[in-house]
Amino acid sequence: MKTYELYPWKIRVDKEKSKYYYLEHDLSENKAINDSFFEILDKSTSNFLLEFGIKKDKIKVKIMPAFQGADEACYIVEFMFCGEIYEIPSDQWDFYFTQIDDGEPIFRVDESTPKKVLVSEGLNSYQQEDKMGVYRFSPGAAYDENLKNWNSGYIYCKAIFKI
Repeated sequence: MKTYELYPWKIRVDKEKSKYYYLEHDLSENKAINDSFFEILDKSTSNFLLEFGIKKDKIKVKIMPAFQGADEACYIVEFMFCGEIYEIPSDQWDFYFTQIDDGEPIFRVDESTPKKVLVSEGLNSYQQEDKMGVYRFSPGAAYDENLKNWNSGYIYCKAIFKI
């Protein structure tokens, strides 16, 4: 597995296991949209996405039309990959691991609980100048209700690309 520090996240990616995941799972909704998305990506970003072990034609890619105050439409990209999350932003940690009102936390704190990274309010995405898009990582259970544990071995990513 390869470790990535994608501030404020720190994750380990099992690229080979992710490739196997996509042999059995197809999250795509429209293959033509997937194709057009990857055609307009710069090489650095395309290579970055492929480091997660995804298959271009099997991730979910949607077009979000321009909305009030926005000049251009965006692509919304969602995908699963295999790995583990070791560090997450504080707002996300609080959401998953603290008691809300009278209810139980979504996940219990245990040895697999990620480190809480204190960040400025609102800093809950990963973005880098040489990579197009804004990324957010969550446990696989956020996407697939069959996955119950925090570190189920799967990570869900949602990214927005203004191209």
